[in-house]
Amino acid sequence: SISKGIIDNNQSSLGAGSSTSIENDAFRGCLKLSTFSLSDCITSIGSGVCFDCVRLTSLAIPDSVTFIGGWAFYHTGITGALTISANVTYIGEGAFSRSRITAITINENNSAYYSQGNCIIRKSDKSLILGCKNSVIPADVTSIGNYAFTSNSPTSITIPNTVTSIGIYAFDGCSFTSVTIPSSVTSIGWSAFYGSSLTSATFANTSGWRAGETNLSSSSLANTSTAATYLKSTYSRSNWSRS
Repeated sequence: SISKGIIDNNQSSLGAGSSTSIENDAFRGCLKLSTFSLSDCITSIGSGVCFDCVRLTSLAIPDSVTFIGGWAFYHTGITGALTISANVTYIGEGAFSRSRITAITINENNSAYYSQGNCIIRKSDKSLILGCKNSVIPADVTSIGNYAFTSNSPTSITIPNTVTSIGIYAFDGCSFTSVTIPSSVTSIGWSAFYGSSLTSATFANTSGWRAGETNLSSSSLANTSTAATYLKSTYSRSNWSRS
């Protein structure tokens, strides 16, 4: 395995010899890294491999990769299209969050994930685990996963009425200004809309909501401006639930 990367001329090309994995945090915080490519002997990319590599703009993931750890490419400058092969069976939480991805494609023969509307969706539970600036949330999604759109959102978003939960930091730092929370949603995770540009939030069902230990009045949530303030600041640091 490769436990520590070496940066040469602002790029890294890995996988020579018998190495099949890149260990956790191998290039974490490498500010000189701008290009990252792997040979087809690499099967596993560890957690946090390129975490905070803010100058990284180019990424090539070979078909040999089956495992992408959490936070692997979190807070990078990766732009353009992200392509995932049929062989990837695990993508960890926040693996591509806070990037600049504009399109997402997954090979149609992948058994664990599929792409639709420029989103990555886990087949086992229809959870959306990653979106980007050009995403449209598919109508059959049942949950918005943790960190799914963190700082990389469309200018407008529609949450379908199949969604029952919104994960922590799901829309943190997002640029859209209005959102409708459908009546199907019964939980909203910690900081789901923290740091967003939200000015208007419409709750299809305003009754029975709690933010942590605080009961939220239906009349307050019926005010779209107040509801937005509650979501992005006043009660943003609480897990919300509806009975």
